[in-house]
Parts: sequence; C-alpha cells; structure tokens
Amino acid sequence: MLSAFFSVILAVVVLILIGYPLFKGYRGEGYPEVKPARPSLAAEKETVMSALGEIEFDYHMNKLSEEDYQQLKNTYAGAAVNIMRAQDQMVDTRSKAKGKSNAAGFTAAEIEQEIEQELARLSSSGELAEKCHRCGAVLKEVGQEYCHACGERQF
Repeated sequence: MLSAFFSVILAVVVLILIGYPLFKGYRGEGYPEVKPARPSLAAEKETVMSALGEIEFDYHMNKLSEEDYQQLKNTYAGAAVNIMRAQDQMVDTRSKAKGKSNAAGFTAAEIEQEIEQELARLSSSGELAEKCHRCGAVLKEVGQEYCHACGERQF
C-alpha cells in the first residue's frame, strides 16, 4: 500500500515536471536571431578568382569541353567584374567623403585584363599546377602517371 502511494506521488511529480512547460506556453522568448555574416568583397573576389583558376586548370587538363569552359569562364568573369565594380564604387564613395575624386573608372576590358593577369600569376606560381592527390607534391609534367615523391598512381 505504501509503495503504491509513493508510485502515485512519483507519477504526479513526473507529470507536473513534464507537463508544466507544455501548459506554460511560449511567450516569444528565446535566442535572438543571428544574421549570417556577409563575406567581404575581397573574400568574394578571392573566391571567384580561385574558381576562375580552377576552371582554367580543368580546361587545360581536358576535363572541360570548350563549350563548358566558355560558359563557366563567362559566368565567373562576370561575377568578378561585378565585384570589382562594387569595390571601385566603395573606393569612390570613400574618396568623395574625404573630398578627393577618383576618375579611374575601369572599363570591362581593363577588368578582364586584370583577371587574365591574375590567372597568369596563379599559373606561374604553381597554384594551378597539377598536384598528387595523395601527398600534394607538384607533378613535374602534365599528365604524369605516377607521383615522383610518393609513387602513387595518378588518375
């Protein structure tokens, strides 16, 4: 009889503890909304330029068709132009606020030339060079079958 009484008391306590938050209701309190951080224009530019480099590399490794290469390059080059224009507008806005004027309005051809220079720099620095998928060593020849550092067969 005593154990039944304690069992009933225990059941009532558990129901109260579990049921209280359900009956209390939600009053709109909680965690504040977290706004996702927007990457800076410099970070976006770096990402787009890196993608352009990868596209260029894949094309030269015959992993992309001419049509796909042109489509991807045009897409990412357009994004790079938009980012550079936004950066120029920010510079213009800042210089006008300081009383200076910036008449260096870049044309699309000049921006395209800067993109090509950046791709050439990446290519010459070895960042676009083919690397071993196992050890990361830069392969000496394009299409090299085996890594000279670890001997792993390349695919």
